[in-house]
Amino acid sequence: MRRLQLLILLFSLGLTLPLGLLAARTWSGLAQEEQAELAFFAETLFDRMETELADLVQTEEARDIDEYSHKTSQGLSPLARPESYPDYVVGYLQNNPDGSFQTPLIRSDQDMIALAERLEGINQIVNGNRAQPAPVERPKTAPPVVAPPRKQQPLESRYLTSRPLSPKEEFEARARKVREVPTSQAYNLAPEMEDKLERELNKMAQAEEVAEPPKPSAQIETMLDAAPRPQAPRLQAPEFRSPPPPLLLPENALPEDSATTARSDTEASQGQSATPDKSLPQQNALSQNGVRVELDPMQALDVGEGQFFLFRRVVLNGRIYRQGLVLDLHKLLNHLQTRHFVEQPLARFTMLRLEALEGERILALSEQGDTQLALHGSDPDLTRTRRLLRPFSFIQAELLCGGVPPSPGRASLRYTLLALGGVLLVGLFAIHQSARVIVDHSERRANFVSSVTHELKTPLTNIRMYVEMLEQGMAPTPERKRQYLAVVGSESARLSRLIDNVLEFSRLERKKRSLNMREGNLSDVLEEVDRVMAEKLHQEGFELVVEKEDIPLFRYDCEVLVGLVLNLLENSVKFGANAPLKRITLRAKAEGGRVELSVSDTGPGIAARDLKRIFDDFSRGEDEMTRTTKGTGIGLALVRKFTEAMGGTVRARNNQGPGCTVSMRFPLMG
Repeated sequence: MRRLQLLILLFSLGLTLPLGLLAARTWSGLAQEEQAELAFFAETLFDRMETELADLVQTEEARDIDEYSHKTSQGLSPLARPESYPDYVVGYLQNNPDGSFQTPLIRSDQDMIALAERLEGINQIVNGNRAQPAPVERPKTAPPVVAPPRKQQPLESRYLTSRPLSPKEEFEARARKVREVPTSQAYNLAPEMEDKLERELNKMAQAEEVAEPPKPSAQIETMLDAAPRPQAPRLQAPEFRSPPPPLLLPENALPEDSATTARSDTEASQGQSATPDKSLPQQNALSQNGVRVELDPMQALDVGEGQFFLFRRVVLNGRIYRQGLVLDLHKLLNHLQTRHFVEQPLARFTMLRLEALEGERILALSEQGDTQLALHGSDPDLTRTRRLLRPFSFIQAELLCGGVPPSPGRASLRYTLLALGGVLLVGLFAIHQSARVIVDHSERRANFVSSVTHELKTPLTNIRMYVEMLEQGMAPTPERKRQYLAVVGSESARLSRLIDNVLEFSRLERKKRSLNMREGNLSDVLEEVDRVMAEKLHQEGFELVVEKEDIPLFRYDCEVLVGLVLNLLENSVKFGANAPLKRITLRAKAEGGRVELSVSDTGPGIAARDLKRIFDDFSRGEDEMTRTTKGTGIGLALVRKFTEAMGGTVRARNNQGPGCTVSMRFPLMG
C-alpha cells in the first residue's frame, strides 16, 4: 500500500506540474491581452483627438487668404461673427509684413473692441517673436517627416513591426504649397499690390498678343473681368487695423519683405528651417488663372497666458503675412476631454491627462477620469503616452490605468482551473480509496483463508480426539460416553455451520443464492434457535431470554433467518465468555410497519470506530479481545447480505450498560 501511495503521489506531481505551468502561461497571456486591449483603445482615443485637431488644421489651411478681413471677394467674411467660434477659439487675426494686424471682426460694441485690443496685444507678441532668429539657409524642398515608431506591447510585436503613418498624420509631413488664388483675393490681402498686378497683367497680355494676334484683347479683358476689384477700404473696419509698429531687428536680420526672409525660432522648432527663400519672386508670379501665392503648413506659437497662436504663412510677392487663430489652451484641453473621454466607459477606471508643454514647463493641464490615481501617487498598471502631431506637438496625452479590467476569459480560466483541480483531487482520492479498499479487501481475504483453515482444523481436531478416546475405551461409564458423543456432535454441527457459512458467502458473492420466502410470525425461527443453541448455551453458562410480542405475518426465509440468529448468538457466546454476567436476550417485536428481531448480550461491546465496518466482508474488530478470539469475519457479513436480500436492514449499537445489540428490521406485508 505504501508503494501504491508513492506511485499516486508521483503521478499527481507529473500531472499537476505541466497543468500548473500551462495555467500560469495562460494567465500571463490573458494579462498581456488585457493590457494590449486597453492600449489599443488608448491609441484609438488618441487617434480620435488627433483626427479632430487634424480636421481643424485642414479647415484653417483651406480658408481663402482674404477671409481674415471683414469683407472678402465673396461678401462678408465667415469669421466676422465671434459667436460662431468654438469656445476654445479666442479670435482670428492677420499679422501683416509691416507689423500691423487686422481681424475680421466688424462690430464696434465694447466686447468687440476689447477682443480687438486683446488680439492686438497678441499681435505685438508675434512681432517680437518674428525678430529673434538669425537666418540660416533652407533647402528648396523640405524632406518628408516620418513619425518615430511608438513603443509596442509584447502582444502587438508579434503581428506588427512598426506603425505606419495614418491619414491623420499626413499633414505632419507636408511641405510648403503653392496655390493659385483669384486676383480679387490678392487685392483684399494686399491692396498696395493692385497697381503692380495690373502692370503684370498688361505685360502678360502684350506677350500673348505677340504670340497669338487674333485673341489678345479678349483674353486680357476676360482675365480682368474675372478679377473684380473691391473698393477701398478692402480689409476691415478702420478701428480694427493697427498702425505698423517699429520692428526691433537684430543686426544680422533681414526685413520680411526682402527675398531672404528669416524664420522664427518657433517655426524652426516645428520642423521648418528658418531660411531665406530666394525663389519667392519667381514662385509668386502672376498666372493666367490669378495670382500664385505660397502657403506654409500651420504652425503654433506660444503667446502667453495659456494661449497659442495657430497660424500659416502666406507669401505673396516676397511679402509674408501670418494668418491664424488664437487658441485658449485650457478650454481646448477641456474640450478634447469632454468630447472624446468623459462620457466613455473608459473614464470609469482610467485617467486621461492632457498637458500643454514648453520644454519642461506646463502651460496648461487637464485631468479627467479616475483622478484618485494622481491623488494617491500609486504606480499605474498601464501608462500610454503620446505627443500629438504637429502643429499640436506641444500637447502631450497620457492615459493611466490603476487596474486593467479583467478579460472575460480570465473568469472562464479560473472556473476551468477550479473544476480541473477539483476533478483531479477527487479522481486521485477515488483512486487512492479504491486501491486502499482493494488492498484491504485482499488482506482481509487472506486473513479469512487463514481463519477458516484454523476454524476448520479446531473442530476436526476435537472430533478426532474424542473419537479416538471412544475407540480406545477411555469412556468407562455410559455417562462419559454420552458426554464424549455430545462433544463430537456439537463440534460436527459447528464444523457444518462453518462450511455452510463459507458456501453461503461464496454463493452470495456469485449471486447464485436463492431465497425461499414464506409467510410467518417468527415463532418457527425462535423455536428452532432455542432447540439448536440450548445445549451449547447451557454448557457455556449463558442464560437465553426470549421476548416475543404479537407479530403480524410477513415474508422471510426461515432457514436463512435461523442461521443469521445462530451466527449472532455464537458471536455473543464467543466474545462474552469472560463477562461477569452471561445473559443473551432474543427479542422480536413489531414497530412502525416493521418487524425487528434483535440479539442483545452483556459482553464487552464493540469499539466505536468499528461499529460502521463490522458488517463488511472479512472484517473483524481491531481491539485486543478480537485479536485473541477465533473467527472468520464472514458471520456478520452474511447477516448484512441476507437481511438486505430479504428487504431489511441491519445495525449494531452499544448498550447503555455492558454489551451490544444487533437488530435486523424487516418490512411487513403491504
